[in-house]
Amino acid sequence: MDIIGWVLQRSILSEERIKILTTQEMSRITLFYSFIVSDQSIKINDFNKVVKDLNGLTVEQFLHQLEDKFIIENRGECPYYPEQKHFISLYLDGQFYKLTLKRRML
Repeated sequence: MDIIGWVLQRSILSEERIKILTTQEMSRITLFYSFIVSDQSIKINDFNKVVKDLNGLTVEQFLHQLEDKFIIENRGECPYYPEQKHFISLYLDGQFYKLTLKRRML
């Protein structure tokens, strides 16, 4: 059996089987949908959060607190877009920063 057949067999119950399941049986079953796509066809879009204030900290104090968990690189005024997992773009006080999660945090 190929991988697609295996996934389909494991992830889909027929309508007939669902109709005859008891309530107790249904409570033990978790239904889910799955699909297989190539990694070339997936694009992860930007996800942005806005921080309204730094809770009384200066920009320098805020960055200093981040240094415990991230390697921080000032990228200037040019927008920075993370190129891989565990990289974060921070825009603060007119500057872009590249934050790289430290290995010990993984």
